[in-house]
Amino acid sequence: MLLRNTAFNLVGLGGPLLVAAATIPALLAALGTERFGFLALMWALVSYFGLFDLGLGRAVTHQLASRYADPKTDSGVGEVLGTALVLMTGIGVVTGALMALGGDRALHYLGRLPDSAEAARAIYWMALAMPAIVATSGLRGALEARQAFGIVNAIRVPMGLFTYLGPMLVVWWVGPRLDWIA
Repeated sequence: MLLRNTAFNLVGLGGPLLVAAATIPALLAALGTERFGFLALMWALVSYFGLFDLGLGRAVTHQLASRYADPKTDSGVGEVLGTALVLMTGIGVVTGALMALGGDRALHYLGRLPDSAEAARAIYWMALAMPAIVATSGLRGALEARQAFGIVNAIRVPMGLFTYLGPMLVVWWVGPRLDWIA
């Protein structure tokens, strides 16, 4: 089981990395350095805030795995997951609100962008997504507690691929628009 789960995780993390290596040069050429730099910051924020759950995602994994391992403590799974999701969604709402409120000020420090209104709209879209981004770590933790790494990576691979292919599709269909990419 360890080898199978390791293989799932290698594919889940490695597949999108290969697509990133192929698409990033094309995205850089299509978006230009300023827009691509902003996109890279958006990717970093999503990654960072996906981890900014105050450790609750890992705590969910630990608590639920302990409950699943011991039949005497199998109860309370819903309460653990429900409480964690409420807390993580709240963290995401606060984070998104702070991001939306501070977005214009942050743009001032980023330097020149071809269209600051477009970048501001991208920030607002990212702020709107923050509750789901943060809560996702709790849901992933629940699946990992069940050792459902196949399901985790069946979600991770398309999402990881879309992280890089999505912006390419937007560039081809709409043009180099950060708000549409966000």
